[in-house]
Amino acid sequence: MNSYNGITPTGYRVLIETDVVPEEITESGIIIPQAELEKYQNAQPTGVIRALGPECWNKSDQSDWAKVGDRVVFDKYSGMLINDEEGTEFRLVNDTGVIALVADGIKLGQLERRNPYER
Repeated sequence: MNSYNGITPTGYRVLIETDVVPEEITESGIIIPQAELEKYQNAQPTGVIRALGPECWNKSDQSDWAKVGDRVVFDKYSGMLINDEEGTEFRLVNDTGVIALVADGIKLGQLERRNPYER
């Protein structure tokens, strides 16, 4: 069984340690409120796979396309939120909720304001 910090996913579930968006201070010294950062973090959920259930991706032709230690993007608001004793935040999601791998060196999560009419 694949386990992390005493948490063992079952079936086709994936345990993901979610990325934390750090407090931001702009160049002019304005502090971006924590509520805004949390809203952004929920909108673009990324994290590192820490454990896999025994049946992850078994019914797929692309079995084992993600492994423990991979950084991934997963569905917004998916799965169950879990905190361990140290306060580390995890998401327990279905394997189909993992929607993309993030290559090493790629930085996601930069807080930016965008024109709502821009695509």
